[in-house]
Amino acid sequence: MINSINFNKNIKNRNVYTKLITPLVFLTIMSIFFFIPIKISGLGIRIDDILILLCVPLIVLHIKYIKNEKYIYPILLFLSLVAMSMTYGYIVLDVPFSGGDINEFFRYSKILLFAILLGYIDIHKLSNMTFKVFYYGSFYLIFVGFMQYFDPLSIGKYFSLLYTSESQIYTAIEHSVRRVTVTGSGPNDGAILVSYFMLFNFFTFVFTNNKKYLVLFILLIPVLFFTQSRTVIIGMFFALSISFLLTKSFYAKKIFLTFLISIFIIILFPLFSYIVIGIQTALEGTNNSLLVRISHIETAYNLFVQSPFVGWGFAKSLYYDMRMDSEYLTIFYRFGIFGLLSAIWIIIMPVLYKKQFDKIKIIELKVYYYMLFAFSILGLFVMLTNSFITGYQTFLGFILLTVLSFRFLKQYKS
Repeated sequence: MINSINFNKNIKNRNVYTKLITPLVFLTIMSIFFFIPIKISGLGIRIDDILILLCVPLIVLHIKYIKNEKYIYPILLFLSLVAMSMTYGYIVLDVPFSGGDINEFFRYSKILLFAILLGYIDIHKLSNMTFKVFYYGSFYLIFVGFMQYFDPLSIGKYFSLLYTSESQIYTAIEHSVRRVTVTGSGPNDGAILVSYFMLFNFFTFVFTNNKKYLVLFILLIPVLFFTQSRTVIIGMFFALSISFLLTKSFYAKKIFLTFLISIFIIILFPLFSYIVIGIQTALEGTNNSLLVRISHIETAYNLFVQSPFVGWGFAKSLYYDMRMDSEYLTIFYRFGIFGLLSAIWIIIMPVLYKKQFDKIKIIELKVYYYMLFAFSILGLFVMLTNSFITGYQTFLGFILLTVLSFRFLKQYKS
């Protein structure tokens, strides 16, 4: 009798806890894609940072409810190696301690905290929540993207000032070649965020045949081009092509959508000189951006050879001003070979489960998994010249799709 009472009490406590966490998670997801950062002394503080940290005490109090999920382990491994690199740098390499290192580590930890939080919510509620965010959010991103690019009555400039970080304002507003940021802090972040919504509408159309999603997908294509993020545009093309071609059947759709996307690329590509000129100068060997990246490779290599396996840690006190455009290089010198391999493992792990996901004929699972599959490919492209895992805002969407996919897989397998 006592055990029965305790069991019912635990269920009741968990239900209360879940009801408390659900709105916080919804606000966090909204913040990732849409909310305006709070700007204090030139720094943009994201609301999702605050919301996730607010949930930490709740996680500690209800630690027994945390489930051992397969998507948690790669994240734990990566964070453990990051902590080891920091410790090794302080003790062995005489890296001076910096508060900035601790701040960076906590920001990296958002990935794990967010994954844990998503595990508390009923999977169908989480799926419904995510669907609404991507569907209704598509309209908002299309509106903001077109406003920023064409800037009628300075409405676009207003949106750019709200969302864009100070370091990117000139590119978004004043530069002769305007690069919209949509709801991201910069054009590259904006391009990655748009990619989530493009893939959602694309695969929802493929698996449901509802043409409204096709229309939204088509309207999002120019928004992606407005960002003029070369790496994301090229990566998106390959990710979309590979993931779609690997879907079973849909032969008529494959021909139609391949033709449609090709027409859009042919029409839009020449309109954006930033992309065309960048590729031309790269081939000629006069692309300054590419030359700077080559210089960064040399710098990262020199640091790497001094500590090849575990790296230097964040080492903000020594390399505060050193900025690597490639995330591979950043992780390479910070956390060594082990850190880089563990970071890549987080991204490619979902790809290895494709056969298991293909066996389950559930539309919502198909949509989320193929979004995740495509983003695994896109993420590897993005890391060549930009940040993805350590992008803070952009990577949390990947974690959301990972949790949704694997929780659905676990439920339907059982």
